[in-house]
Amino acid sequence: MHSREIDRQSLKPASTDAAGSGAIFSSLYAANSRRIYAICFRMLGDPDRANDALQSACLKAWQGFAALEDETQFFWWLRKIAVNVAIDQLREKKGLSSGTSSTADMDIFEDESGNAGPEGPIDLEDALRSLPPGARAVVVLHDIEGFRHEEIAETLGVTVGTSKSQLHRARKILRERLKP
Repeated sequence: MHSREIDRQSLKPASTDAAGSGAIFSSLYAANSRRIYAICFRMLGDPDRANDALQSACLKAWQGFAALEDETQFFWWLRKIAVNVAIDQLREKKGLSSGTSSTADMDIFEDESGNAGPEGPIDLEDALRSLPPGARAVVVLHDIEGFRHEEIAETLGVTVGTSKSQLHRARKILRERLKP
């Protein structure tokens, strides 16, 4: 065995070691939760709903954590869970109110030094929140998260053509709203 394989295997205890699994899960969650919250916030446009989605995703991830074979894939796995939770919330509410939020809502994106994270300026956040829910979901998934149209179509339960047209529509709206 390669030493890398041994190290990876030693990272994850047997499923009977709940305390060890809990510590690993907590560490991985803490390292990734800000980015996952940012995705939920952008998709839902509301800090409370984003936090609810993050907590629901965390619970679902914990319930399935024993089945995760490679902790290096934790972010991608949790991201998929969180996106699905956010989409379920969008479907339940059949859209969102435009919502209001202040720059205080963006504090979660700042690092410990108080510097803004890579998530972008608040003007973009406001413009994203103003998009219709379907268009917002597609632009967040495609342009920010890097999903392909096929993945978006499957995730949202729409056709590839709908994903492409929603993205086109969202970009057009964003260009107008972000003009100086």
